[in-house]
Amino acid sequence: VFDKHNIPFFYSERTDLSLTPAARFILSSLKCISYNYRLEDVLTLVKTGLCDISSRDCDLFEDYCVTWNISGSLFCESAWSMNPDGYTTQRSRRGDEILNSANKVRASVIPPLQKLSAALNSSEGNPLNMCFALYSYLKETRMAEQLSSLAEFELSLNNAREAGELIRIYDYIISALTDIGTMLSDIRITVDEFRSVIEILLSNTDIGSVPSVGDCVTIGSASTLRIENIKLVFTPGMCEGEFPASFSENSVLREDEKQKLEEYGIVLSSRESKITSDELFYVYRAFTRPSEKLIITCCSSGIEGNIKYPSWAWNRIKFLFPYIKEELFDARAV
Repeated sequence: VFDKHNIPFFYSERTDLSLTPAARFILSSLKCISYNYRLEDVLTLVKTGLCDISSRDCDLFEDYCVTWNISGSLFCESAWSMNPDGYTTQRSRRGDEILNSANKVRASVIPPLQKLSAALNSSEGNPLNMCFALYSYLKETRMAEQLSSLAEFELSLNNAREAGELIRIYDYIISALTDIGTMLSDIRITVDEFRSVIEILLSNTDIGSVPSVGDCVTIGSASTLRIENIKLVFTPGMCEGEFPASFSENSVLREDEKQKLEEYGIVLSSRESKITSDELFYVYRAFTRPSEKLIITCCSSGIEGNIKYPSWAWNRIKFLFPYIKEELFDARAV
């Protein structure tokens, strides 16, 4: 609707770093080393889009690897000669193309991995040297340049937020490697433990973006938006259990047990009181930001037809401002 009426807008959301091409590239590379070049790990690496390999070469490489069930030490051979057409002495023109593409991709992907494996194994026990080995691998495979190319492609599609995130990811990864090497400098870890540290770091990190233009509609979650100097706030979905969100506890510890741990100085981030207070803060922040108008909406039923009720925040507004009149409308008529 915004595009239709030429209204500039910015969708504010956090991007899980572990789902980005850069993170998949790093993790699949380390898994190739830890698990001796499993086929699924090598294919994941090739499909990240950061190996400077065309889509067709990638498909032909996968076709060849699946046909001959290549894994482990077979990836480390100097060249493949198995017939892509199967157990036959004749090779078709398509078979020649598949074999040439498969060998080209293997020669591009495997040697840097072998060099990384040797560097990690020789540095085992020294996290700083292991981080430097991974950094050298990223430099050799030209990750920064590959991410810049992807960013240019996203920018050509007017995806400014995605392009900006791709550019910042590399700097964040290099900074994270520096921090890991510094913090773990006195700890001896194995290659598998190093991979686990990188995996934990990437899977527990997200990144966000700022609006590319100053005057635009900003859309996002009340928990993540950081907005100032706005005239109007529209808060949809003020339904019970949605905003503020209801608290659900899946912990093995009861609330009284967590309270007992706090007496001994052990504070858990999953305390019910903290999560509930955070939700109250999100409501307060959303309601007090606009300088001119606040619009609050609540639906009477969900998409599946289930009945919904106003949240306590909605009822609190009605209590504090009894002169405000509700406006009923049929969403189907909008």
